Amino acid sequence: MKKQSAVLTALVEKRELDAETWLRMIEARVEESIKPYLDKFTLWTLGSINIEGPEGKLGASHHNLSADAPRFTSESYSVKTQGIFYVSPSEDKTHQQEFVFGLTRAGDWIVAAIQLENCGMRKHWVGWTGRKRTIEERPYYRATDVKVTLSDPREICGWFWESSVQGCAGLYSLLNSAVYSWQQRLAEAYNQASAVTKQIEFDQAVIDIITQK
Repeated sequence: MKKQSAVLTALVEKRELDAETWLRMIEARVEESIKPYLDKFTLWTLGSINIEGPEGKLGASHHNLSADAPRFTSESYSVKTQGIFYVSPSEDKTHQQEFVFGLTRAGDWIVAAIQLENCGMRKHWVGWTGRKRTIEERPYYRATDVKVTLSDPREICGWFWESSVQGCAGLYSLLNSAVYSWQQRLAEAYNQASAVTKQIEFDQAVIDIITQK
């Protein structure tokens, strides 16, 4: 019989999906299903985060954080810091900042405040028109500084969503999606390895037949 997870235990004990229950479920999911595997899977880096600027995807040139080589205010973090990271769902980008939150490989919850500088218009590839590349001029926002602070799920849920309940539910869903992505990548790697193994076995079978003659 399958053992009841710590997540379900937290839900059964409270029997109500309020913010506190979600927080207990987040803690259980991280401790039981994520932290034990953080050093076993390939994780994203802070440098892979996509920078969009106040106009968002449709109105500004977007690029990876590492392309700007920003200055980190703490020596403990850099564009190479690995973890499970997400760009804030908040649409308030009027102060030319973007926020990233997540769980590092070391198991620390962090919030990264990325300061942006408007560098004017630049040509940017936006897609294809038939066989021709479509180039448009869009504002380019360069990341100049990154301030990383330690945080926790309660703080993150309260900062980046309209309500704590919505935030906790959203964070819980994001953590689950990270595990799904691990499983998908492992499945793809397994299928590729299996294909290579089958080819090796076939080749060896032919070699054995030839050498036995």
